[in-house]
Amino acid sequence: MDLPRTYCVINISTDAKKIYVAGANDDIGIYDAEALMRTGEKLVPSGGEMGTATLQVV
Repeated sequence: MDLPRTYCVINISTDAKKIYVAGANDDIGIYDAEALMRTGEKLVPSGGEMGTATLQVV
């Protein structure tokens, strides 16, 4: 799986269908866990660096 940059945090959805990566810049990448293809992203409103953040998806 190719990533546009280095991410520091990974989280897998409870149904194991999506992978969320974060911790770099101001976006959260969303990937299909089976195909390992990027399906979307969410931008953090503050626009700040998340290098020391943790990721919790509900």
